Formats: sequence, C-alpha cells, structure tokens
Amino acid sequence: MKNKKTFNDFFNEFRRTFSDTIIFFPETFSDKRTRFTLILFVITMLLFMLGDLLYILKIWNDAGLYIMCVSTLPLLIYIFIFQNIRARKELKRNGYPRPKNWLKWESEELRDIKTKFAYTEYKVYSMAVLKTNIEIGKDLINAPIKNPFVSLEKFMEYFGKTLIGIFIALLVFNLNKEFTDKGLKLVVRMAIGMVLFYGAFSFIWIYMFRRMYFDKLYTRKKRLKEFVYVLQNILLLRLQKKERKK
Repeated sequence: MKNKKTFNDFFNEFRRTFSDTIIFFPETFSDKRTRFTLILFVITMLLFMLGDLLYILKIWNDAGLYIMCVSTLPLLIYIFIFQNIRARKELKRNGYPRPKNWLKWESEELRDIKTKFAYTEYKVYSMAVLKTNIEIGKDLINAPIKNPFVSLEKFMEYFGKTLIGIFIALLVFNLNKEFTDKGLKLVVRMAIGMVLFYGAFSFIWIYMFRRMYFDKLYTRKKRLKEFVYVLQNILLLRLQKKERKK
C-alpha cells in the first residue's frame, strides 16, 4: 500500500523534482531573489502613486511626473535586462541551450531535456499508469477556473470610471465659467493624474491581491500541461524502444 500513489502524488512529485527553477534556474529564481523582486515591485508602486498625487496636486512643480517615470525604471531594468542576462548565463554555464527569444526562458529544447531527465525516473511505472495520469491531467486542464471577484471588479471599474467622469465634468464646468490657460492646464493635469492613479490601483489589484488567489491556480494549470507533455513524450520514447526490440 505504501508504494501506491494517487494522481496528486505523481503530480506534486513531478513539480518538486522537475520544475524549471530546480533544474535550470536554481540561482536566478532562488527564494532570496524572488523576495527581492517582490519588495522592488511594492516600492515601485508606492513611489509611482506618490508621484501621481504630487502631480495631481502640483506640489514641487513637475516633480511628481519625474518620480513616476524614474520609479518604474529600476523594476523594468531588473526584470527585462538583469534577470534575463542572469538566466541566460546560468543556462550557458550548465551547458543548456539558451532560448532564441530574449524575453522567454522556456523553449522546446529545455522541455525535451526535462523529458529525458524524467524518462529514467518513470521507468518503474507501466504505460497504463502513465496513460491514466495523462487522462486525469487533461481533465483537470480543461476544467474552468471560476473568478469569485467578477462582481467586485465590475463594481470597482464602474465606480472608478464614474468618479473620474464626475471629477472631470466638474473641472470642465469650472473651466467654462472662467476660461484661462492656467485653468485648462489644471483640468488636463487633474484628468491625467486621476487616470494614472486609477491605472496604478488597478495594476496593484491585479498583480498583487488578485494574483495571490489566482497565481496558484494558473501556475497549477501550467504545470499540469507540462506534466502531461512530459508523460506523453515518455510514452513516445518507450513505444519506440518497444518497437526496436521486435
């Protein structure tokens, strides 16, 4: 009985043993560097929203605009340049092929290498066991993901757009009463600032709070596809080996 495994046992074992982080990028995506990325993201968003408020209220002239622009640069540079360079160097150092696409770390070559690693691990299991795992995996992949935040997000979107619309309408009404270049600049500044603030809030909601719920679900589906892909290729290799023996 001890040797018997459920689908979840197989799948969790695969995730622990054959994840990209463990095989190809143990340094690039270590826990320490992942925490650093999260901290950098939080600091960037806080500075961006602070800059937006300064821009709306016209404190320190256009300092808020500069803070918004400059605050996002470290995060973008770190993710799209430093992290990519580190990942590609790690692949090269360990003798693995580097993806042709600069913005992607996954490739067919790396998936094939992972399949070959897993091939020896799954030798002890029959083809029937592998096929059953593939069938269960496909069923779970096709199962829809329910979004419990739909009503809340629609309300927030409606409330945000309505608030921005009312605010801009009041500014335009005030501008019509006394039209000046200074008043026009104020309306434009406030409108841009409100839109940016709403965008920053939406970004934080989607990529932090909402993602905390969905990240595990989407990551699980992605890993399920990878698990099924690897098992299908293991079956293919074993069928070829079986044919050669005939």
